[in-house]
Amino acid sequence: RYYMAFVTLLWNGVEAHHMFSTIVKVFNSHVRHFARKAAVVTWGFPFALIAATLTVDAKAFDGYYESCTFRL
Repeated sequence: RYYMAFVTLLWNGVEAHHMFSTIVKVFNSHVRHFARKAAVVTWGFPFALIAATLTVDAKAFDGYYESCTFRL
């Protein structure tokens, strides 16, 4: 659930950057293998972030927090 949310947000950011570079910076805006580089960043960064979180705390995403201040 968190992974897909991170991926979606990063894809939106990558597409916004790509639109900016093609519309505003018209000259020399071509990036070789853009889709491949964007896929590595947008799928790899959230995976690394969640993997690092799970190695530190394996119960980080189990959905139950005993000491949560917002829990009633």
